[in-house]
Amino acid sequence: MSTRPFINTPTRPSISPSTRIPILPLILLSLLLPLLTACSVRSGEKQIFPICMSLDRLADGRLQLAVQVSSMAEDGGYAVFTAAGDSFAQALEILGASMPYPLHFGQLRLCLVGWSPATEGALRPLLEPVAGLHTISPEAAVFAVMGNAAEVMAAQKPDLGVRLSTYLDQLLARLRQERLTPEETLQDVLHMLDSGYGDPLLGLCALNGQMAGQRQEGSGSQTGPQPGGGQQGAEAEPAFGQTDGIAIGEPSPGDDLPPALSAGDLPGSTASLTQPGDAAHPAFSRNDGIAIGEPSPGDDLPPALSAGDLPRQGGNPVEYIGCAAVGDGRVTGMLTAEETRLLLTLRQQAKVTHVTREGALITIPAELSVQTVSKLVTKLQNMHCDVLGVCAAEAKQHPTTLQRDAFGTAAAYPAMRLTIMPE
Repeated sequence: MSTRPFINTPTRPSISPSTRIPILPLILLSLLLPLLTACSVRSGEKQIFPICMSLDRLADGRLQLAVQVSSMAEDGGYAVFTAAGDSFAQALEILGASMPYPLHFGQLRLCLVGWSPATEGALRPLLEPVAGLHTISPEAAVFAVMGNAAEVMAAQKPDLGVRLSTYLDQLLARLRQERLTPEETLQDVLHMLDSGYGDPLLGLCALNGQMAGQRQEGSGSQTGPQPGGGQQGAEAEPAFGQTDGIAIGEPSPGDDLPPALSAGDLPGSTASLTQPGDAAHPAFSRNDGIAIGEPSPGDDLPPALSAGDLPRQGGNPVEYIGCAAVGDGRVTGMLTAEETRLLLTLRQQAKVTHVTREGALITIPAELSVQTVSKLVTKLQNMHCDVLGVCAAEAKQHPTTLQRDAFGTAAAYPAMRLTIMPE
């Protein structure tokens, strides 16, 4: 007689009705959790995105800050808002107190500095607060303006029915490719000012002289920023943005507002709207290859040409060719389009060697004229502008700070004898 072996199989414990987990409430709770939000989060907050910024010094010594944004009007024009303060932070606070939404500088293309603050004071304390904005675009360029920067900024308008941001992107890219304007960004300028091994170049910006005269005749005698003209039918610039969360912008009016300020007293907070121009037409096209067109700026440009001097009519009255030289931490002069092209070529291809306190050797490409280069180098020395990096070459020979200070090349640079030699 066979017997089955005993197998000790575990038995499922019984669950009483009182200890069962309610499944339906858990399902409902998991569906409702994504809909719960904190009371402190503001969703859908709008922001204002300036395309250009300008800095000017008023007669009373205060700093005037202006921004250019899309007016969001049907004509596709642009508005300029200005505010004045004892410092950049205060002017920004005043400007922010007059705006319906926070300012966000993530789409800023140009920082325009008026000729007065650019030449009369140090650039570093002027530009550092701009670079310190936590929303600032890393691609923003710095241009020195021959005249009042806010007036020139208000006068610019895009051509061919495109947005102002697109127009500036395409125009500056072409001018940089043709070496008619430098490539320094705001961060590059500050880095070179801090390093002390060489001086930066700023772009040069000016209102066309002939077109400026026509604008004054048509608008009468006006002070402050003059209205520009947006092309009718141009696609509106997205001046207002929206984020799904807490708005991050510059500035929120705070402790830097003047103590006695109240509504109606904001100094210099004005809006200047551009006027519509002619209707846009499809005057340009794009292909998926190398662009072929006429003309490309070349060697036939007049030798003394710079921003504001182009003999032309129509289009954007603001011009961006040439550059401003920086020496001793401020703008010390300007270079024409021809000089800018030559200087940018030298900065890429020239070699500085044999640096002493008395002089240095600069080797240039064989196709360049020694006489022309010597004339340009002498002009840079007179402006105390060390764009070619004589101090940087000296620093390589004397790497420690103590040796550089003892060598004193930076102080001796304006009087050094720089010998130009072809390869």
